[in-house]
Amino acid sequence: MQSILSSIQRGQLDVVFQPIVHHRKEHFFAYESLSRPQCEGKGIPPDVWFQAAYEYQLSTEIDRLALSMSLKKRLELPAKWQSKPIFVNVSPHSLTERAYLEELEHLLQESHCPPSQLIFEMIEYIAYDPKTLFEMLRPLRSLGVRIALDDMGVGHANLSTLVILEPDFIKIDRSLIQNIHLSDRKQRLLSHLLCYMDSGEKVIAEGVEKIEEVQITQQLGIDLSQGYYWARPMAVEDWAMMTPSTFLNTSYSIGGQVN
Repeated sequence: MQSILSSIQRGQLDVVFQPIVHHRKEHFFAYESLSRPQCEGKGIPPDVWFQAAYEYQLSTEIDRLALSMSLKKRLELPAKWQSKPIFVNVSPHSLTERAYLEELEHLLQESHCPPSQLIFEMIEYIAYDPKTLFEMLRPLRSLGVRIALDDMGVGHANLSTLVILEPDFIKIDRSLIQNIHLSDRKQRLLSHLLCYMDSGEKVIAEGVEKIEEVQITQQLGIDLSQGYYWARPMAVEDWAMMTPSTFLNTSYSIGGQVN
């Protein structure tokens, strides 16, 4: 509670960015903004922090702050990174609040971020009604903002939610990606999800750490992945000093270049 109230009062929240890679086309596809809350110098797990904000009925304020800081930090990135889509975590509850949606338009204009470059990533540790949320998402989608289901395969991101919300992207939970090259069952499940989404560019494998995990997801037809294999989350200052070929792990790259 101390950390949440302090962040709201100061209007400050540390965020870092992690790349999402299109491993078939061998280029940098997008990046995810990740909150790094702290209390007395110690890090707080983001899921614990956002869950607490929801329980204290402050999730909308915290989501607004996370979005504001993400778009603000985006402007500090080199131009070559700013042109890429940005994934920002949000509580489904916030997207049912008119005040949040009104603030969103203002933040997009202020940060010069085209709505089509913003992808809201639904956090999955807070329950919600998919049917209600689908209706509330109509104004967002009319603006051009896209939607991603996070942690697909665990929590509330079940098949029913997938069918009702019709997300633009799904992010496969890391528990299903870990050692997927050793599990026929995981591979079959991913094949079914890919078939439903009808495009390898709509499915993101999260938590890839081994070349075998990247290789098998590509063999299954999934084009996008995110994880320590490519790069750890980094502060804006670190991105400024990097080029795509130096901060991405290019040992897997067929052509030796990641753009």
